Amino acid sequence: QVASGEMPPKKEKALSPAAKKGLLDWMHKTLEKIALGEVFSTGYCFQIELKYRVHRAGLRLLEVPIVFPDRVAGVSKMSAEIAREALVQVLRLKWKLG
Repeated sequence: QVASGEMPPKKEKALSPAAKKGLLDWMHKTLEKIALGEVFSTGYCFQIELKYRVHRAGLRLLEVPIVFPDRVAGVSKMSAEIAREALVQVLRLKWKLG
């Protein structure tokens, strides 16, 4: 493969079945604890509401940022309308969920 100019396939580090089960159990238990069926937000606000519910349930929240190395500067996809909607939704969550 290398002689033809192609790189050999990168060997992926696989999760063990136990690790996968633990992750899925945690996700399932979290979704049950935050009452996923009661989530009323859509779009970007859906993410805000899920994080708020996880926080209110006393669960640990870990957010891993995505880095786009090709994007150094540019125009954000976050419009003023989306930012306003997010602010209103945070206030609605606080009022409705406490």
